Amino acid sequence: MSLQFLELGGRVRERIRLYDVARPQVWELAAESSSELVTLIVEEEGLGVCLDAVRSSQSITYDVIPGMYFHLHCSGAGKAMLAHYPRERVKDIVDRHDLPARTENTITDREALFAELGDIREDGVSFEREEYKRGMITMGAPITDSEGVVLGGISVSGPAHRMREPDVEAALSDQLLSAINIVELNYSAGRDAR
Repeated sequence: MSLQFLELGGRVRERIRLYDVARPQVWELAAESSSELVTLIVEEEGLGVCLDAVRSSQSITYDVIPGMYFHLHCSGAGKAMLAHYPRERVKDIVDRHDLPARTENTITDREALFAELGDIREDGVSFEREEYKRGMITMGAPITDSEGVVLGGISVSGPAHRMREPDVEAALSDQLLSAINIVELNYSAGRDAR
């Protein structure tokens, strides 16, 4: 096995514009939180791909690393992205990759997934409540361009006991949506400048 692939992957990631624009906000969001993991993801061929994973200084260890692929339906940012895709695209993704269970809490029923995606569209944020990993809750939101096209998503994950606290949930939701707003503005500004 060679570490050359690590260098090559890093170079490819550096050329992704969303990564460049979002990275400062991902790092700032991680610094503002006390025990969470902040991730930046994109979708590739119906799966989520982690572009960046930043742990706060006191974060517990998670099994999420840049370059990792995972199903969107059991991810906070993944569900947020799916909620803003056209219904037919979501159906195609589900047809291709199904809805496998990672834990006993994972949504594995299509109608239940579509109902939750409707709620996410209304709320603006998604929650993954121990669907990817027991003991962990994730809050996510999509990143869209100026025309509403989904570019990716950002999520904040933390220990379930902490993330269930109403004050924590409200504060992280505000911080997450603020970070998303800045990323979207900077992405659009960079695009308009070209």
